[in-house]
Amino acid sequence: MIREANESDLPCLAAALVRLQDAHVEAYPEVYRRFEVGDARSFLSDLLANPDVFVRVATSRGAVVGHAVFRTETSPASLFKHPQRFGHISQIEVEPSARRNGVGRALLEDCERLAVSHGLHRIVLDVWAFNHAAKSFFQSNGYDGFGFKLSRLMDEVSAS
Repeated sequence: MIREANESDLPCLAAALVRLQDAHVEAYPEVYRRFEVGDARSFLSDLLANPDVFVRVATSRGAVVGHAVFRTETSPASLFKHPQRFGHISQIEVEPSARRNGVGRALLEDCERLAVSHGLHRIVLDVWAFNHAAKSFFQSNGYDGFGFKLSRLMDEVSAS
């Protein structure tokens, strides 16, 4: 079952957020920093109060087994682009013991229903290069490349 998150879900969500962040820190320690459960709980509490953010949880037998954070976003018109209003999945995570049971797909479909109900015509999300499982998951659910970020660390470049 997918439902809106509430304050009573914060302990479980904060632990999941720390776990998710740790994976990013391991892959890119120069970019990401570790934080504590209390910091995650405060961050998530602020998200719950934001009307442009939807924190959704998947439950099984009354326990939270996954979550998604879906935002409605806008970008103004510029010389190069039309104004945009779109959905952004900034987090989607499933408890390791609940993976490969349709929980991620149910969360993704829930975000898609939110997008349609808010008149949004596109959902964007970021997948880091190290996260092959997430990339495969999203591609198998119809998501495709929409621009790519490339980077190079300058400590690899010799000063000449």
